[in-house]
Amino acid sequence: MVISKERSLTEEKKKKKNVLSPPPHPHPPPIFSRIASGDEDRSVTEVYLISHGECDLNLRPDLVGGRCHVAALTPNGKRQARALAVFFKSQGVRFSSVYSSPLDRARSMAVSVCQEMSFPEEHVQSSDAIIEMSLGDWEGCNQLEIYSLETLSLIERCQPDFTAPSGGC
Repeated sequence: MVISKERSLTEEKKKKKNVLSPPPHPHPPPIFSRIASGDEDRSVTEVYLISHGECDLNLRPDLVGGRCHVAALTPNGKRQARALAVFFKSQGVRFSSVYSSPLDRARSMAVSVCQEMSFPEEHVQSSDAIIEMSLGDWEGCNQLEIYSLETLSLIERCQPDFTAPSGGC
C-alpha cells in the first residue's frame, strides 16, 4: 500500500506544471522585435551596439590594439558595413539617432551604414564615452612581448582596476 501511494504522489508531481518557469515558445523569437498591431500608441526604443568592421589592426593579431588612431577600415571592413546596412534594411530597422566613437574606423563604419540606410551623415554624433579603452604605451607593440606570464598575472590580480602604462579610460 505504501509503495502504491508513493507512486501516486510521484505521478501527481509529474502532472503539475512548474508555475515559476516561463511558458514554452511555440516559435523562436524574431531577430528584432517590432511593435505588434494594437500597440501603435506605445513607443519602443531599440538599441544596437555595433563594433567596427575589420580594420588594419585586425590583420595584425600579433600586435596590441586599443585606440590606435591609425587603424582604418579595410576594404573587407567597408563591405561588412554595407552588409550590415542591407541586413538592417531587410529587417525594417530605422535609426532615430546614431552615436559613434571618434576613432576613424568606428566613425567610418557608422557613416557607411548610415549612408546605405539614407540616414544623414551629419546626424552621426561622436562621443568619447564609447571610445575603446586606451592601452597606452602598449598600443602597436608585439603581444608576446607585452603579455608575459608575469604581466597577465598582474592584470588578473588587479581586475577590474588594471590599466596599461599611460593607458586607461
